[in-house]
Amino acid sequence: MRRISDDFRFRSLTISVLALLLVPFTAGGILNWPPVVSRTFLLEAAAVSLFGISVCIAGYANLIRDEHAGYPTSRVSLAAMLLLIAFAPHAILAVLVIHDLLAK
Repeated sequence: MRRISDDFRFRSLTISVLALLLVPFTAGGILNWPPVVSRTFLLEAAAVSLFGISVCIAGYANLIRDEHAGYPTSRVSLAAMLLLIAFAPHAILAVLVIHDLLAK
């Protein structure tokens, strides 16, 4: 486990960009709302949003660790902003899915 942690050291900006690349998958689910399909669409949307949120949380944890280890401040700021932009659509889709599941 330590080896995996060391592989991602000082890679916060890369992880932020990768998290940002997941946004089009989530945006597709948001744009197709309300779901016309049955529960399959909801389960897939929940899986995509959960995966995206977990990537963003892992990215933030890595960013905090890198910041304490001396990662440049400008890169920390940029990575934090990219993660925030990547987190928002996933959170919106998660709220829509939870709202729809609780309404039925």
